[in-house]
Amino acid sequence: MPVGEKITKGEPLFKIRQGERTLTFLSPVSGKIAKINPIIFESPQTILKDPYLNGWIIMIEPEDIASEVKNLLIGSEASKWLKNEIRRFREFISKEAPKFSPALELTLADGGLVIKGVLQNVDAKTWEKFEKEFIQQS
Repeated sequence: MPVGEKITKGEPLFKIRQGERTLTFLSPVSGKIAKINPIIFESPQTILKDPYLNGWIIMIEPEDIASEVKNLLIGSEASKWLKNEIRRFREFISKEAPKFSPALELTLADGGLVIKGVLQNVDAKTWEKFEKEFIQQS
């Protein structure tokens, strides 16, 4: 999407590719594209290495900030949501792990960390399930 283009909440905003697979991210708000981070084109790994500072992807100028901000999580609510999403992801991987990596199931069972790139070896059905449950949830 070019800078200045209008986007509606829930519309596809951008895609991220891992190998031949993609994940489609939806716009969290309605508004116009204000800025696209040039760093991610020069160094796409920045998204993984520094997602909260330099790895941002796109800025949207909300159409009606007063109504949009009511639907966004801020501060401790955002932190609580993120912790819950990490828990949900661990549960998701633990449930799906035996299908593609029995060793991963053992690692998670004893409280181990989720392995970087854990989704790259999953089958298409699990990939789509992940996208639906985590990326395109409303």
